[in-house]
Amino acid sequence: MTWMQTRSGKSFDLLNPRAADVDFEDIAYHLAHINRFNGAVGVYSVAQHCCLGSEYLDSIAAPIDHAFAFHLHDAHEAYIGDITRPAADALSHGATLAPRAIHNLKHDLDAAIWAAAGFVPSLAALAVVGEVDLEMLRTERDQLLGSSPSPWTAAVETSAPLPITIERWLPARAAHEWLVRFNDYRRALRAAA
Repeated sequence: MTWMQTRSGKSFDLLNPRAADVDFEDIAYHLAHINRFNGAVGVYSVAQHCCLGSEYLDSIAAPIDHAFAFHLHDAHEAYIGDITRPAADALSHGATLAPRAIHNLKHDLDAAIWAAAGFVPSLAALAVVGEVDLEMLRTERDQLLGSSPSPWTAAVETSAPLPITIERWLPARAAHEWLVRFNDYRRALRAAA
């Protein structure tokens, strides 16, 4: 079986993801119930992570497509969960197929989600997403996990934390905020086209 049942009761095929099967209310709900850091920080969801990162980009007057790209960058996790960096590294250890399979799965899911949103992020937007995601990771680690017993990757350790204060949202708020922002970005991009 390669399909999953979503919150709304739909069937979503993970190996053949189609834009027609993407439901953004499902994505918002799922992401709001997936906690970052494999739950080690308690209630702090992937949905909130996406909202805070896109809100930061708005605050520095980044192009709207950059903020929208950040908002959607983890949307595939609604279907496959949040595979943490340590877990991905562990899957890579001694294996050659697992990292490629995960990459391909995320790529196909992203393509279906972007098509459903009517959005294709530019290479510049994706580069900004990578930078801000690292800065968010550093910010989240510092504020939610506290001091680390060992250094994280050089990329995380050398990233500057963002000038934000994280206040945890309950899942209902995280889902609502994610969906409102998604709809606002999509409307703004359509109006600009």
